[in-house]
This record gives sequence, C-alpha cells and structure tokens, in this order.
Amino acid sequence: MTWLATYIIIGSAVLGLIGFLSLRRAVKRLSVLLLLLGVLLVFAGVWLIATQSEMLVTTRQHVNWPTTEGTVVTSEVVGTRAFHPHIVYQYTVAGVTYRDSTALDLPSVGGRHTAYDAASWIVEQYPVGRTVTIHYNPDNPTESGIRVFPSWDVYGKLSVGAVVLIGGLILTLLGAVPRRR
Repeated sequence: MTWLATYIIIGSAVLGLIGFLSLRRAVKRLSVLLLLLGVLLVFAGVWLIATQSEMLVTTRQHVNWPTTEGTVVTSEVVGTRAFHPHIVYQYTVAGVTYRDSTALDLPSVGGRHTAYDAASWIVEQYPVGRTVTIHYNPDNPTESGIRVFPSWDVYGKLSVGAVVLIGGLILTLLGAVPRRR
C-alpha cells in the first residue's frame, strides 16, 4: 500500500472516530442519520481513492518494465452484447517465447453499434502480424502489456471516490453540528 493510501485510511479512521463520538451526542434522528450516512460515505470514498491510487502506482511500475518486440497473433472483436477487442500477441524474453492477450481496457459503454465500432477500430490498429512493443515484468515475464498507462476507469473511480468522500464529510459535519433552537 502506498504512503498516500495509508494516510488516507488513517485520516478516515480518525474522522470515523470523531463521527462516532459525535453520534453519542446527537439528539435528533435526522442528525443521527446524516452522521451515519456521512461516515459510511467517508469510508466508501476513502476505499475507492485508496484502491485506485494503488492501481496508479502499479501502472507507473509497469511503465518502467523492460520492453521487447512482439507480434500480434490474433486480433478480433469478441462478444455478443458487449463487444471488445481481443488481441493475442507473443514475445520472446531470454530465449523463451510467451503468449498473452489483452482487451486494451476498452469501456463497454454506449450502444451496441458504438461498442462494436470502437472495438473494430482497435482491432484495425493491431492487425495479425504487426510488430508491437511489449512491456514485461522482469521478475515474471508471463506478465506483460501492450499499453501500460492507466485505463480510463481508474480516473473515473478516483473522481467518484473524491465526490463521495467530500459528500460524506459534508453529511458528517451536518450531522455532528448541534442544531440551534
């Protein structure tokens, strides 16, 4: 786990403890509900941010992996309702040939034709026989990738985590602040 994720988890635990202690003082049911919902949202936001931050760190490590040349063996669109590209490639490291596959993290959103068109476009970019640069794990050459940058969903989940965390903090504060009469 990264230092950032560790600090986020510790911070959320402290906020959760403050929220719990404030819960004992809450008089109105609305305050209790706001406080409970806020604390739950804080934990959910922290969890999303921590897991996706870890994904970003892992992806940064992949960028530093050594590279070798590989060849696309199979390139096709697969799926019946949600289409995605299926690219199979092979590469050689230290005289040993490996084979791996990827869908290149294409999101399965949009209409059926949109997804098929997007998958087809990617398949056209990686025709059978094309030479590609492969990043591979030096400790385990079976782990590899054609693209080693974060996928679109990591940033989306980080954004959702931030919004959920901020919303949870606001609800926690609203629930913890005593009401004046």
